[in-house]
Amino acid sequence: MFSFLKRKLGGDRSLGVSFHQDGVSMALAAKNPQHEIVLEHLEYQSVSDTDDMPAALKKMVSKAGFKGIPTTFVMEPTHYSLMQVESPEVADDELKNAVRWRVKDLIDFHIDDAVIDIISLPSSKRVGAPKLMYVIATRTSFIESTVEQLESAGLSINAIDVAELSLRNMTFADTQENRANAFLYLSKNMSLIEICDNGSLCLSRHISINVDDLDESSTGNRSDMMDMLSLEVQRSLDYYESQYASGAASELNFVSQCSLSVDEFSEVAGSYLTVPIKNLSALEKIKGIDGYDADLVTSCLPTIGASIRDFAWTN
Repeated sequence: MFSFLKRKLGGDRSLGVSFHQDGVSMALAAKNPQHEIVLEHLEYQSVSDTDDMPAALKKMVSKAGFKGIPTTFVMEPTHYSLMQVESPEVADDELKNAVRWRVKDLIDFHIDDAVIDIISLPSSKRVGAPKLMYVIATRTSFIESTVEQLESAGLSINAIDVAELSLRNMTFADTQENRANAFLYLSKNMSLIEICDNGSLCLSRHISINVDDLDESSTGNRSDMMDMLSLEVQRSLDYYESQYASGAASELNFVSQCSLSVDEFSEVAGSYLTVPIKNLSALEKIKGIDGYDADLVTSCLPTIGASIRDFAWTN
């Protein structure tokens, strides 16, 4: 995202970095001689004061020897607004300016203080359907301070991205030609459902849910929560079919930071959903990822997704 940043692509190693509410995560991905994606490093450093995060990152980078590695920074959703709007009917070189005026009343800060970028969505096959896009807005001051912090840590900035697209990168291992797939991601930091078609993001919806309520130790309304999740997924699948007229999604990929398993969720969701539910293939296809704690991998999934954004998958 954010094309005003000069991308510094390089080599076969790439770093993903993110600042969370209570810490800093860092993931290093590489391509091995067989052109497979390898997760070489994954780390989460707890930080009690957000003002200390840049210093913590600098120490992490220095200790790991990652200075100069191309880096994609993932913004937490609290640092930006993601809005779906109809695409203005203007020339391409006028699009961003037209979009700025369309979203100026949808953000909680002045549009003159905003950096805007666009995620183009696929065209619908339904006659008369509007052309849609996602618009990302974040404060210029946040982008400038982030760039300064990354450069101070010795990193070479590749891009600044959003969590939705970083998670989208994790679905590329499941891409099927001419078939869409859905992805349900449940974590303590955020939960969402995404639908992608041949790698293109079609839908991203955040879900308000406390994953602790889905843990086996919390038995009270666990069944009700799974019912709610199933309905949220089905609504998203129905919206995709209605909006894009491209047929049904082929499968639902599933990742959860709580104890809810694919089999257990499938047993409940089977009453609502017709698509098969499976574990996210990337968690099996990325070499070395099984060497890290599963809870760490799930919580850091956007950071891992950022680290692999420029790598192509091999079968």
